[in-house]
Amino acid sequence: MKRNKAIALVSVLLIAVMIIGACGTTRTPAPAQAPSGGAAAGDKVEFSVFYPSHYNVLDMEDNYATNWLEEKTGVHINWMIIPSEDVATRLTLVMASANDMPDIFMGGMSRAQVDLYGAQGLLIPFDEYINGPSVNYKDIITKNPKVLQQSRSYDGNIYFMARYYESVHVRHTGKMWMNKTWLENVGMPIPDTTDDFYDVLKAFKEQDANGNGDLNDEIPYIGTSDGWCGHILTYLMNAFTYCTVYYTSNPLIVDNGTVSLPANSDGWKEGLKFYNKLYDEKLLDNESLTITADQVRALSSDPNGNRIGCFTGGIATQNVDTYADDIYDYITIPPLTGPTGLKQAPLEDFPASPFFMITSKCKDPERAFMWGDAQAVDIVTALENDDYEWMNLWYGPEDDPLGWSKAQPGQTGFTGKPAYFKWNFNWGDNLKTHWYETFIINMRRPWKEMMVSEIEEGVYDQERVLYEETVKNYEPFSVDKTLPTISMEADDSAEYATIRSTAGTYITESFAKFLTGEWNVDSMWDQYVQELERIGVQRMIELAQAAYDRQYK
Repeated sequence: MKRNKAIALVSVLLIAVMIIGACGTTRTPAPAQAPSGGAAAGDKVEFSVFYPSHYNVLDMEDNYATNWLEEKTGVHINWMIIPSEDVATRLTLVMASANDMPDIFMGGMSRAQVDLYGAQGLLIPFDEYINGPSVNYKDIITKNPKVLQQSRSYDGNIYFMARYYESVHVRHTGKMWMNKTWLENVGMPIPDTTDDFYDVLKAFKEQDANGNGDLNDEIPYIGTSDGWCGHILTYLMNAFTYCTVYYTSNPLIVDNGTVSLPANSDGWKEGLKFYNKLYDEKLLDNESLTITADQVRALSSDPNGNRIGCFTGGIATQNVDTYADDIYDYITIPPLTGPTGLKQAPLEDFPASPFFMITSKCKDPERAFMWGDAQAVDIVTALENDDYEWMNLWYGPEDDPLGWSKAQPGQTGFTGKPAYFKWNFNWGDNLKTHWYETFIINMRRPWKEMMVSEIEEGVYDQERVLYEETVKNYEPFSVDKTLPTISMEADDSAEYATIRSTAGTYITESFAKFLTGEWNVDSMWDQYVQELERIGVQRMIELAQAAYDRQYK
């Protein structure tokens, strides 16, 4: 593959921009470096960075990617590594005093906090840098204007850079995994409607679907309390009304510009009745709201035979051992057609959420911005032009056992096209070769398709499975009604957050009561809706609608 000369020129210009200034230092600007070179001698600058820890990254300071990026950009980072459980508390403390603030935040702030601190002058607006020296982030928002639209605060400024993902399988995480061997054993096809689904579950329960001779040990359908998108609401309710996997934190949706709440709709009511029917007949495991993924994994690995017929979840391996033969039995099934003909898979478009912020304490915000901008290289285009340089940041050293390697001739990706690279590590390994993609990542859709994907006996290729299952069973039914990120003034934001939190908790608790029969759907529905009104859902919708109209219309 021939290197694109324009890409090389952009890289030169980027390095030239990045060596202009330094926080609190005085020096003569050094000449631009070649794309493969490090920063010029004497051109070092230091920034302090607030960084929530990643559980698989052993060390951020003595880390290959950290050292490589410092050599590349001339920027040394003094890391403020914050345990994930302490982020909220530490954020409040450091923002309470100008002397304690870091130069840069990489994560740790909600959208409401960014809006608030930006309006208070504690965060630096980015517009002049995006419209000026930015190279990579400008490319992201030029190709994807919605990122810019989602990033703008109510006061008109942009206070953060977002990570950008187009990874296929994370756009449809509300999947249903069903045991195809069980289907074969009971002689039934993949269900298409909710009625078909009910019939399959009954057959699983009554016909010794796992074939071990015990008619009473099958669990037709189960969810989990802690698995990734494993809650039972994340798939099945969409046959009745739109329900995102983030319904508790973002219960509102937007349809043709109108904001609404599905959880008080007629469709939600009918869905609750169906859930209760499955619960009463023990077609849905009665522990689904409390059981953990580890406990479900034990059930699927029962010495007397796998006990699980189907389950909801973003990946199958959270409920079934990766190395078990049974893992190959689980396939996804498309969205079910509900009683009104509804058939949909909610699109979980990756939102432009705050990730990279610069505080007013930073003495050289332009240089800090360009350090972040450098991370956002369009890695797909780079590899297509035979430029593997930034793989050092993405996955560490080339040909390292815990790094990456170039694909060999003849190796292919998911789609059968020639591959470009492969991981030498397993996702979840604890290492200090890279940052596990916790930077201003720019991952366009072809990225995962560029990975080596080789079918090996006894090796479950999760990335391939997730890609193929999503493209086959969910993308054709994709519907986007998810309310995008919205920005509000501080008082409105606080009111909105309070109502949203209270409503989300009440919806979740009420679902459990309707599910188990503690509350009868028909007799308690009006009272449930009235309580939502008392909590203030109409005011929540009003605030969200106003913010949405201001930001997106």
